[in-house]
Amino acid sequence: MTFYRLILMLLLPFLLMGAGWRRLRGRAVGGEIAERLALRSGSRDRPLWLHGASNGEITSARWLVEEILARDPSLRILISCNNPTARQMVRGWGIPRTEAVLAPWDTLGATRRFLARWQPRALLVLENELWPERIASCAANGIPVLAIGARLSEGSARNWRRVAPALLRRTLARIDWLSAQDEESERRFVAAGLPRERLGPRLVLKAGVRPAAVAPPFPAPPRA
Repeated sequence: MTFYRLILMLLLPFLLMGAGWRRLRGRAVGGEIAERLALRSGSRDRPLWLHGASNGEITSARWLVEEILARDPSLRILISCNNPTARQMVRGWGIPRTEAVLAPWDTLGATRRFLARWQPRALLVLENELWPERIASCAANGIPVLAIGARLSEGSARNWRRVAPALLRRTLARIDWLSAQDEESERRFVAAGLPRERLGPRLVLKAGVRPAAVAPPFPAPPRA
């Protein structure tokens, strides 16, 4: 984890330069750097944090967002994504009790500030968005991590084995519940370090199905 944090620290100036360059070219959106570094304040009503990479992943989970909100009228959902287009798309949905933001960069500082500002009750990640710092910080703060429609291709598994097998093993060991897309991904996750007892039923989000059997075990809201 130390090496991963060092790499992210070294990458941070380039991420900032990229955001600055987009701003100079008129392609940046308001508050991009502040959101990426988690410098903006957030609500402390303990939302469920759902993260997806971009438009496709998040669109595929819209039904899940609506179903979760219907089950708990007091719950709010914070939806984070990796690009401004997806953020704008979610805001355009106009779904009550949701808020869309850009995901914090996976640095220790940005992740800690994000968790302190939003205080999510759980993190729900879509498909292959398994960011080590994000998951480690959630685990350290007692925030459950659930993965929905997760996939791990043979190529990705091979790259992890070559570059950072221990980092992947520790990351998977911190996931509380995982629903894989297919049997092969399931097998690779377990081989890479996911405890088998944390596997849930398989689910392909983009298939658009709503099987009640795969509803993840969300934590109960805190009692007054």
